[in-house]
Amino acid sequence: MESSRASDAAQTIRRAFDAGRAVWGDDWRPTRAAMAPGRIEILGNHVDYNGGPVLAAAIDKATVVLSDDSDTLQLAFADFPSLGSTDIDPDKVEQLRSPLGAPAPHDFVLGVLERGRSRGRPARRGRIAVATSIPIGSGMSSSAALCVALSLTLNEEPPAGAQLVYDAQAAENWTGVPCGTMDQAASVFGQVILYDGPEGTRSVAPSLGDYCFVVVDSRVDRTLGASAYPIRVQEAAEAARILQAQWKRPVPNLGSLSQEDLDRIEMSGDDLLSPTLRARARHVVTEIQRVSAGMDAMDAGDWERFGTLMNASGKSSAEDYDVSHPRVEALVATMREVPGVAGARMMGGGGGGSALALLRVDSLDRLRRQLTAFFDDESVMDAVVPLSFAPGARLMSFDELGVLRPHS
Repeated sequence: MESSRASDAAQTIRRAFDAGRAVWGDDWRPTRAAMAPGRIEILGNHVDYNGGPVLAAAIDKATVVLSDDSDTLQLAFADFPSLGSTDIDPDKVEQLRSPLGAPAPHDFVLGVLERGRSRGRPARRGRIAVATSIPIGSGMSSSAALCVALSLTLNEEPPAGAQLVYDAQAAENWTGVPCGTMDQAASVFGQVILYDGPEGTRSVAPSLGDYCFVVVDSRVDRTLGASAYPIRVQEAAEAARILQAQWKRPVPNLGSLSQEDLDRIEMSGDDLLSPTLRARARHVVTEIQRVSAGMDAMDAGDWERFGTLMNASGKSSAEDYDVSHPRVEALVATMREVPGVAGARMMGGGGGGSALALLRVDSLDRLRRQLTAFFDDESVMDAVVPLSFAPGARLMSFDELGVLRPHS
């Protein structure tokens, strides 16, 4: 399947350009441009903070940041037109900050500025217009992509690689969002990444062939703070502490356990871990095995096998790790009923949010009809769009920007 990346990029650039001119007039001309893709986590649910690897992919939906070289720092967001233009004084970052955990769009700019200041880096100014094609709140990391693109735009010397990952994470954490570095790593390194920390991340560019991914919003609202996410982090750490004390050897996290360790835990019953903590350990160990098997399936182009692993991941996430939601599981079951769907599962932290499916491209219309009936909403026909893998974040040259942007 041919990626829609080029047309999506052109449309997003145009929307950012139009938003800038709507605020600052026809004389506004950007001289800097950055693009950062969103991401999907395709295998490895909840294993990143447990010390295990994750398979994630940058997608052909992205955030674009355009800026001129004026002496002021002003913002315009194409996706939040009611905000108009926001003036930012880099010396008053703390005073402009929203309440922690409830960031407004400008807070991510403040977070990037504060990260640069803490590192002693000179910042660039300008009138900045932002647009995104990543559905906001979809679980595809629109905020991570924004922080990556802003970090490229606002630093006099743009960071790269692992440093860019850490900078974008720090900016997001500054707003009160308790994220790790996996989302940013997928956006920075691009294509499909085997995430094992920013320095250990490697990127590959497999072909999906006749397959695509889709993300479907369950319409069940969730936030990291209100979901089971922080509780699972605590449970996993507690299980590792108990095992370390009982076994008299280092157990830094559940990701360090072998299959033999898991067998020992299962055979010990309640004498070692409670049923709840046993289930948490079981999910982490088996999910890491699925990530390894998923890499092999992806390298072989066996997307049917990959879909089977996604199904197993979803079952383990819902039952052993208990992070799904009945409505999400009903949505997943509905998607799996469609001929041509190789696999489907809940995606992200859990407690609501989105579901992810891998399917043949020629099954898209069947899936759309099934979901239209599930939600009793005809708008689903346009909302379910195929996703392809995409390159990582980058600065675009002015010449390239001119090619992508339709002439005004």
